[in-house]
Amino acid sequence: MGHCNPKGTNMEKQVIFLLLTTSFACGKASTLDDRIIGGTNATIEEFPYQASLQVRNASGEAPLYKHLCGAAVIGRNWLVSAAHCIQSRYASKLVVRAGTTNRYEGGSLHHVVNVIKHPDYDVEIDYDCDISLLKVKEPFVYSTRIQPILLPEADSDVACGTLATVAGWGNSELQEGDAARDRLRQVSVPVVSEAECRAVYGEDFVTDNMLCAGCEWGGKDACLVPARTPGAEEHEDLIRELDGRIVGGTPATIEEYPYHVSLQVSYLGGALLSHLCGGSLIAESWVLTAAHCTVNYAPSSLAVRAGTASRYTGGVLRRAAAILEHPRYGVGATYNNDVSLIRVDSPFQLAPGIQPARLAEEGAVIAEGSYTSVAGWGATASGAPGVDDLLHVQVPVVSREVCRASYGARAISDSMLCAGYLSGDKDSCQGDSGGGLTQDGVLVGVVSWGRGCALPGYPGVYARVAALRGWLTRVSGV
Repeated sequence: MGHCNPKGTNMEKQVIFLLLTTSFACGKASTLDDRIIGGTNATIEEFPYQASLQVRNASGEAPLYKHLCGAAVIGRNWLVSAAHCIQSRYASKLVVRAGTTNRYEGGSLHHVVNVIKHPDYDVEIDYDCDISLLKVKEPFVYSTRIQPILLPEADSDVACGTLATVAGWGNSELQEGDAARDRLRQVSVPVVSEAECRAVYGEDFVTDNMLCAGCEWGGKDACLVPARTPGAEEHEDLIRELDGRIVGGTPATIEEYPYHVSLQVSYLGGALLSHLCGGSLIAESWVLTAAHCTVNYAPSSLAVRAGTASRYTGGVLRRAAAILEHPRYGVGATYNNDVSLIRVDSPFQLAPGIQPARLAEEGAVIAEGSYTSVAGWGATASGAPGVDDLLHVQVPVVSREVCRASYGARAISDSMLCAGYLSGDKDSCQGDSGGGLTQDGVLVGVVSWGRGCALPGYPGVYARVAALRGWLTRVSGV
């Protein structure tokens, strides 16, 4: 939570942007049907970041999607919400409605394609780190009704007693089905000190990652304890985890990396293709990439371009015929077993610029400090756009112990391999995900995730091919 700063400046504008997350009633989690008590009607123009996270209605009755939780727009394709809202739900069953005061009418619908829950959510204390990021397929079109929210600086304090404003759909005084319940409402509540909050819920229940707000006398509440969102830098790092992570690289030819391919998303019946991730050809009909690149995509929406150093011109295109993600992707640690196999609709014809990569043998050990190579069309700096011509860079292997010291023991599993300069300067970056990490011509890793791009102290994290070779061989025969 951080300590309330009694001398703090007026942070009301920042506090307005706190998200409603963990729900409590007498110390126990209540339902996820968020309620605003003692509030007033609001318009979406007052809260243009506010969106409704909705789940497919299992009954098949109208509405097709039912409101699940609130969410806040933070970028063209990104929102932040509570981790407990997601639980084990598949992204393919979720949509976001934005730009409307009514949660079931108007605005625009956006399909969720990926969900990232905070890796420490609910690990030791219920609802700790209760935050998640949502990526939607259709970008938000900014207007007076849809705007991204500002995020507080990392570890900034909020003055005790400062009024914070929360908004959401529904009112405890209204019954389900009442049309007024579907209208956005708002309420202002004062920030409560850490000591007062822990006196109510218990010392071990309220962590430093939480922020409490509400009226001691009751009457106004959100039926939720707002959890403090991480600072903007932390959000950006989590977003980068999904997009993969070449910084400090030099131009490369496809003949140097004849296995390297561009995994692309197909729009308008194939008339438009957009680079999504890298990949590695491992046989004439099989491409290896990262599972987080393919999750929730249908084979018909993906294509593979091979045999060119330009991601959008030249080479040969093949459509994806089948996608097989590792069955234990994400089990045990975020991005664990982060590999996926794509079978293309017709085999690639081998040529100097189209050759399969050799896979590391099962159980092979990569020596700490030895150099590896990674290529891709990703960003050349954190937050920058990708490049059209292939780049490559060499990075040294980092021991698992050092990597765990950077990211935490639970984040780095035995199926991961770390490589990079602890001083920063060189790394893979956004758009490089799914590409191959090679050593002496052998594919030893798949670009998976990491904190930032070439951020000092944080090497890139790759799926370790030697640990996953058994599954890769069983599926592809390679």
